[in-house]
Amino acid sequence: VLGFSQGATTACRWLAHRHAAGRAPAARLVLWGGGVPPDLDAAGDGRAAVLRATPLTLVVGDADEYVTAEAVAEQERQLAALRVLHALVRYPGGHRIPP
Repeated sequence: VLGFSQGATTACRWLAHRHAAGRAPAARLVLWGGGVPPDLDAAGDGRAAVLRATPLTLVVGDADEYVTAEAVAEQERQLAALRVLHALVRYPGGHRIPP
């Protein structure tokens, strides 16, 4: 599953919904130029479990005008708090998926 920009939030919530319904997890989740929504497990109801069961990769452009260094650091703190392993991939470029 690939979520780009605001679609990253949608992808996370969609996978959490599938997980809660007992459906098979995704083979991989790639969040490109976006991240995990802060409310994913705010209620402590276990919705973030899908992230622990799915290989997660965050992709961020070095010149992304929407995803700042502070936002990446906060995202990594959030993932650590949820005990979610992930890979962070950086590339030279902005808020787009290069061809």
